[in-house]
Amino acid sequence: MPLFRHKRRRHKSSHGIKNRSNSFTIGFLSLILLFETILLLFLIPKTPTTKAPSVITKKKFVKVEAQRVIVKKPVKKMAQKIVPRKIKGKIAIVIDDWGYNADDLEMLKEIKLPLTLAILPFRYYSHRIAEFAHAHNYEVIIHMPMEPDDKEKVGLEPKTLMISMNPEKIKTILNEALNDIPYAEGVNNHMGSLATTNKAFIRTVFKELKQHNLYFLDSFVAPDSVCRDVAKELGIKFSRRSIFLDNKPDPEYIRGQLMELVKEVDEKGEAIGIGHDKDNTLLILKETMPQLDEAGYEFVFVSELID
Repeated sequence: MPLFRHKRRRHKSSHGIKNRSNSFTIGFLSLILLFETILLLFLIPKTPTTKAPSVITKKKFVKVEAQRVIVKKPVKKMAQKIVPRKIKGKIAIVIDDWGYNADDLEMLKEIKLPLTLAILPFRYYSHRIAEFAHAHNYEVIIHMPMEPDDKEKVGLEPKTLMISMNPEKIKTILNEALNDIPYAEGVNNHMGSLATTNKAFIRTVFKELKQHNLYFLDSFVAPDSVCRDVAKELGIKFSRRSIFLDNKPDPEYIRGQLMELVKEVDEKGEAIGIGHDKDNTLLILKETMPQLDEAGYEFVFVSELID
């Protein structure tokens, strides 16, 4: 009996030792696992995070994706700086002698800058051209025939104003011309080298123009023209031609005259050039006017350059 009990105690003691050994192993392994876990926490790189702003303004739009905050700032549009074109001076171009035909109207449409059309009254195409000019935003004036000093050598237009006419006759013809050419804002003289030197005659004409609030452009065909003086006397709106562009039909001559016109603009700030309803004149104007406009010369109607 004693031997049997002794052996059982020894067996029980061996089992306890085994249990303690297992506990030690488990504890050791747990320490290793804990150490590895701590090591991994220090070695694994941390993903940076951005703290979302607490206030969202109208200038910031916040988008959250997978715990990341993306702040999008509105793109600032650069305001386009508009630099005003420097104007070197003003040029008015008058085209005389419209009314004989309508051949050049299509070519005229290709000139996209301001022109003043001086239309002869009492011609077959006069009224039609005035309507065309108005519809295409050109300025209309009456190219009024007046007595030249060499009338025996040149053919006179219908109802040419003569210095021998009484005032009532002059007024009647002027009003007939106004009825023939609608939209007229002024008058310039066709020929008139004698008429524009006669004060009594010009005074009669200007009084009638003033009644209709029309300006007068002196084509300046006589160096001793009295038109400016009478215009000041009566208070009529007035201006004077600077350069004739096409006394010769040669294209190089016309270009040269345009350059002379530009020189006058450079000196005085403005100038008026007169050309005629001729193919070469219109072709050169179509070619040259856009170049001058680009260079800083502003094209205007004659009505913008009256005194």
